[in-house]
Amino acid sequence: MSAQFIEGTGQLAQVSADLGVSQAVSLPAHTRTIITGGQCGFREDLSISADVVEQVKQLALNAHELLQASGATGGLKDVYQVTIYMTEMSDALNTAWKELKNKYGIRPIETGVTVPSLYGGAKVEMTFYAIGGAN
Repeated sequence: MSAQFIEGTGQLAQVSADLGVSQAVSLPAHTRTIITGGQCGFREDLSISADVVEQVKQLALNAHELLQASGATGGLKDVYQVTIYMTEMSDALNTAWKELKNKYGIRPIETGVTVPSLYGGAKVEMTFYAIGGAN
């Protein structure tokens, strides 16, 4: 059993394709879900790149490992929803995130929100919702 992703119709289908997202998702009954706290692009030593593309790559790696440790054995491949907080909407951020979604073969439903600032110099923070393994 896996999530069923629903694409938009008409012009919404094109928006979905352009952004690499789905418009809705239906989860199987009794699905175990895993929800992360906000993930930023901090390295192991708690430093963070000033470059938003590097931040996106690092936060994806961090989230992938966290999801696997939490029971989503596919890591980012098990993600069905993402909430993105960013200090600035940019093509660089969107392109980097779309490339990572393609790498992991996902088209989650997403909500993006611009905010005035994030913790520790982060330019982007994401909360991930994933399907976990058996209870």
